[in-house]
Amino acid sequence: GERTLRLWELASGKCLKAIRVGEESATSSSDDVFSVAVNPAGTQALTGHRDGRVRLWDLGTGRCLATLNGHSGFVGSVQITPGGRLAVSGSEDTTVKLWDLEARTCVGTLEGHQQGIGSVAISPDGTLTASAGFITERTVRLWDHESGACLQVIQNEERWTPRSVTFSPDGSRLVVATATGRIYVYRL
Repeated sequence: GERTLRLWELASGKCLKAIRVGEESATSSSDDVFSVAVNPAGTQALTGHRDGRVRLWDLGTGRCLATLNGHSGFVGSVQITPGGRLAVSGSEDTTVKLWDLEARTCVGTLEGHQQGIGSVAISPDGTLTASAGFITERTVRLWDHESGACLQVIQNEERWTPRSVTFSPDGSRLVVATATGRIYVYRL
């Protein structure tokens, strides 16, 4: 791939900026980007890479502000809290990492999944993270940011494979999309 983050103006369809997010190499795929999130102010982006790195980008200058190391497998999902200070990443290495974007350090590791993680979401108030296992991990976990505790494990009775998780805008529900095309809504 071309390993480029592009910012688009939706109304005109015009590309406003192209930012190179990986090295140019025909033989290496370690810089492949698997996930991206933009902070609420629209000034920074976070990218999750094949080699386990998470990178923080300045969208105004196109400069990489930090490379956050800590995962040992590809980073399948990244999200930034509504306040913009913290971020979460979910990885093939079975962990969810909590990152302080101002200090540019890992401030917590959430462990409990038995397989890799394909999707993470942050509650609107920024206090909870939901994580969905990837392919063979058929669970969704709800985590508390402050304590790092797993508050709940959701495992449906049917053979389901969660693919994506998100919170409702008011934070009262968790929505899980599955590989079968079914969507489950859980009241929190």
